[in-house]
Amino acid sequence: MSNHIALNWITDNEQNTASFDIERSIDGLTYFKIGNIAAANISGRQYYNFNDVTPNIGANFYRLKQIDRNGAFKYSIVVNLNFSVKNMISIYPNPVKNKLQIAYQFVSTNNSISISDINGNVILLKKNSTVQINKFDISNLSKGTYFISIKDGTTIITEKFIKE
Repeated sequence: MSNHIALNWITDNEQNTASFDIERSIDGLTYFKIGNIAAANISGRQYYNFNDVTPNIGANFYRLKQIDRNGAFKYSIVVNLNFSVKNMISIYPNPVKNKLQIAYQFVSTNNSISISDINGNVILLKKNSTVQINKFDISNLSKGTYFISIKDGTTIITEKFIKE
């Protein structure tokens, strides 16, 4: 389960470079600094990476601000990466016999986890979980298809699982 976007870039023969600001935007117009990496400022090829651990769901526009030692700067090209909520939830095992585990990457405590049957009847509801791996005893459920939904603010993710 991936909960970040990995950004990588390469420079060649840096001269007078102090650092790189990593900037992100959700609309491609207004950017915010999300990190800074000091430049190696040496000849030859240099490899850099930065992990955005709080990407927005959906579009994320990134650019680098290369800052020189004298304060001058220039921007890189803009890269648009999409972050899917499907990357943020994992249920296992599936199919399951008795114990179901759910791992998710939401950060707010204003969330809920529900298990529903195929008719939409809520069988279990857990609110405001701060634990990112939850275990549920479902040994009392009948064999069949069920749905687990995690709601975090306005985002709802629903996944199907099979009870054996």
